Amino acid sequence: MKIKNFFIKNYLMILILSFTFLAHLFFFFNFHEIWWDSGVYIGMGKFLLSLGKVGLWEHIRPVFWPVILGTSWKLFPNNFILIPKILELILVVSSVFLIYLIGKKVYSKTAGIIAAAFLASSTILFYLSFHLYTEIPVLFFVLLAYYFLINDKSFFAGLFLAIAFLTKFPSALFLAIVFFFLLFRKSYKQILYLVLGSFVVLIPFFISNIVFYHNIFGGLLDAQQVIRNVLGCNVLRSQPWYYYFFLIFFYENKFLAVSLVGFFRKSKYSLLITMSLIIPLLYFIFLPCRDYRYLVMFLPFVILLAGAGLELLINSFRKKQFKVLILISLVLAVSFVGYRMAFVFYENNEAISYSAEKESFFNYLDNRSVSGEVWTSNPVLSAYSDNKLNKIYYPVYDGNISTTFFNYLHNNSDKIEFVFLDNCGGGIICHPDDYVCSSNNGEMISYLNKEFNLVLKTSKNNCWYKVYHNLAY
Repeated sequence: MKIKNFFIKNYLMILILSFTFLAHLFFFFNFHEIWWDSGVYIGMGKFLLSLGKVGLWEHIRPVFWPVILGTSWKLFPNNFILIPKILELILVVSSVFLIYLIGKKVYSKTAGIIAAAFLASSTILFYLSFHLYTEIPVLFFVLLAYYFLINDKSFFAGLFLAIAFLTKFPSALFLAIVFFFLLFRKSYKQILYLVLGSFVVLIPFFISNIVFYHNIFGGLLDAQQVIRNVLGCNVLRSQPWYYYFFLIFFYENKFLAVSLVGFFRKSKYSLLITMSLIIPLLYFIFLPCRDYRYLVMFLPFVILLAGAGLELLINSFRKKQFKVLILISLVLAVSFVGYRMAFVFYENNEAISYSAEKESFFNYLDNRSVSGEVWTSNPVLSAYSDNKLNKIYYPVYDGNISTTFFNYLHNNSDKIEFVFLDNCGGGIICHPDDYVCSSNNGEMISYLNKEFNLVLKTSKNNCWYKVYHNLAY
């Protein structure tokens, strides 16, 4: 009877969670391309777990997600992608449940259910959940931290916000937001617990930065500089300031417009929800690099406000039967619109498979013994090769970096065994006005053609892939 009563009272939430799981599971075993950042995280994970013998390292990246990927590689070297994919599926379903719990506590059960329907059918959440990016883990940790916060467990809120920070650096915004929210409420004891919880994670992070980088912030400041100069999102795919509003209302769910009404739904956490939306939104609007992935950082709070706004609409009816009927109708409408957008976006943007040309490029080192250095313009190679990789592109490919690599190539070619180059990954693309970079690219390829053996040359459409092998090896 207890189980039966539980299902009766929570049938809508159970249906939302079940459909979330099944919708993702339906596409789970499809081919999902390993993207640039995923390649970096995998390479960093291999580097950490092999103590620098395998993979690559980027000091501007946080380490939590690479540790997870590296651990999976160490435990399951032949199928290390599967475990993190399963973990991401669990985190997606858990995040939907967490936003329900938060909405229920902050506003009402009705608002929580509607918020869960919004998040479960989110286009960006669905699309990213197959690609081993940091957005899904950071979403989970931020929501988990907020769940503990609103239940007066600030120590765990600080702990998980710090883990979110080590998953994606801009998550530090939420730690600051929570701190000032508690300060505004004069909850000094909760602030102390928040700080103590965060220090459990942050102190080892700061110590390791001092040890390895002689700087308490490590690569954090460098990361901020790099993101402002990355060619892909700052120049080639530059977006206007209103880009995130366009994504919310046209690529996510048109029902999210009701989030504006949600500002009128008052609760003792209204300030927290408002700050958690506006401050990250402003940060990413003023960041020159505007990417659709960053929407995940503040979307949950748009969704919570939308849930609150629709709750106000439902409560305008007096009869309980009408309220239940309208709630069910809204959950179905929100889910239908959201999943329709999500499935269409997925089908239009997800690659069915790697091209044979790209596969031959990334798999070239299979069953080949390597004794010299391997240099690559594309970090995705780290997902396919258990060799130590050197980065041509890092940190931002321009005239200075291209000059540095060309000089190294010219003066230390005896150390280099393989060079992997491609023009579509973005690793050696120059700024349109960077003539030094373009000139260096031409000289680099000319030198490689003369001094190295071109062992792989393939192309498809406008993309070419080349592998050079040193004749001395």
